[in-house]
Amino acid sequence: MFYIIHSPVCKYYVSVKNAYRRSVHGLAMRATAVEQGVTVASRQLGKLFAGIRDPAILEIEMLSRLDIRTIDITVFAIANLVNVLLAVMFVCRAQGMGKAEQVLGLVFLVLVIPVALAAIRNFASGRDWWTVVLPTLLVLFGVVELVLDVILKSDFRVTRWLWPYIVLYYLALLGMVGYSFLAGRTFGFITLSTYFLNLFATWYSYGKVGHG
Repeated sequence: MFYIIHSPVCKYYVSVKNAYRRSVHGLAMRATAVEQGVTVASRQLGKLFAGIRDPAILEIEMLSRLDIRTIDITVFAIANLVNVLLAVMFVCRAQGMGKAEQVLGLVFLVLVIPVALAAIRNFASGRDWWTVVLPTLLVLFGVVELVLDVILKSDFRVTRWLWPYIVLYYLALLGMVGYSFLAGRTFGFITLSTYFLNLFATWYSYGKVGHG
């Protein structure tokens, strides 16, 4: 019996069995290593593709940024046009040039329209509150100006309503200055300069006719 167990055949069988086990274990280790390698590669590819955005989405986002910048530049440009326009209008008023004053007043009302559209666009885009509230002040002033000066042709400047009118006027102009500064520091200083130009023209008109 002892001879049978330790016969060469049995020894050969045991060695083959051990070799088979080592082979299976080696294959299992290799399979595990391959699986781990695939997992790492998958994670790396996931990170790579996560950084790649859909070109269509990128184009939409770029157009949105350009649209926002265009709105800010438009509001900035109109703010300065309004300041210069009103300054000239006050000089015309002080010089008794009524016809020129009326034409400039109508041009101002036309300029208010794109400012209103900009405020609506900013609101629809979910932008910060100041991009809606600040230009809306100028729009409100334009509406008041349209009702009192154009539709009703009221001589309100000699009544108690003059002071609320003046408060709204300066809030509207300062709102445009604030918008310009928030859109860009250079924009802000340019608009502030034209605001002071308008202010000097207002004082000149007050000195001549008693009101701006």
